[in-house]
Amino acid sequence: MLPYTPHPVLLDLGFLKIYSWGFMVAVAFIAATILAAREAKRKGINPEKIYSLVTYIIIGAIIGSRIGYLLFDFNNIANFLDIFKFWEGGMAFHGGFIGGILFGFFYTKKNKLNFWEITDICAPSIPLAQAIGRIGCFLRGCCYGIETTLPWGINYLGGIRHPTQIYSSIALFGIFIFLSKQKNKKNFNGALFLTYIIIYSVFRFFIEFIRAGPRVLLGLTGAQIVSIILFVIAIFIFLRFKKKNG
Repeated sequence: MLPYTPHPVLLDLGFLKIYSWGFMVAVAFIAATILAAREAKRKGINPEKIYSLVTYIIIGAIIGSRIGYLLFDFNNIANFLDIFKFWEGGMAFHGGFIGGILFGFFYTKKNKLNFWEITDICAPSIPLAQAIGRIGCFLRGCCYGIETTLPWGINYLGGIRHPTQIYSSIALFGIFIFLSKQKNKKNFNGALFLTYIIIYSVFRFFIEFIRAGPRVLLGLTGAQIVSIILFVIAIFIFLRFKKKNG
């Protein structure tokens, strides 16, 4: 068993509280933005376009992730105002991912950019941001696992549990490294981004079996259902693009 104590608040000055989850998400967005901007510059695209794009993505991600969380965990909301307290946690990645894509798509069309080329530029940044964000989940004490007898389990909520946040963070750093090495090997726009969706969907589907959370359909969690849908869509688009590009 590993010692574990959640630290949902990193700093409390009375008039100001810095929440661990919110802080790590901010770090995640900054790191991802810098990485994507550098890749855009390498591709001959003005990095300022990425900075503006990220603004749209953040807005879409916050709205989408909060909606996604409320759809499956509304019982955790104590009162109406709690709906808007996203800085305290309570965000669903898939909702944020879909919201970010929709807002990002709108931005690329508005600015006459190639949507799929931009997604490939941003692709490695996404798992990097997730990996950092999961550290915030571990500090906050959310997204924890089911009980286990493994020696590296953490003592939390009256039982020894899988540190699924750490599992996810390690896996996501691995996906980030893999995508970073593949970025010069793709043969069509969208390949890297779609590869990310496929790999992450498979990982997320299986790790959900050891994450504590409500089962909503056929013993599956909401995240598993969305993962299946995204996996199928990504595979379909990937094969279609690959066939089109020979």
